[in-house]
Amino acid sequence: MDRLFGTVTRLNVERFRSLLADETNEEKRQTLLRLLSEEEAKLAMPEDAPDDSGVKTVQGGKESETAHDR
Repeated sequence: MDRLFGTVTRLNVERFRSLLADETNEEKRQTLLRLLSEEEAKLAMPEDAPDDSGVKTVQGGKESETAHDR
């Protein structure tokens, strides 16, 4: 995960947590919980882990394999 992506992901986590604290609509809360879970999962991934987008990423001068390539 590059530094910008990590920063955006951490900011998303903070924002979703903040919104959850005040949200009373159950449908909106479920959406926020899903989004929060997705962002937290991104933070838990190792930096060199491929994503499921099918897009090759370049890190350290090498292309990393994605789920699309397997």
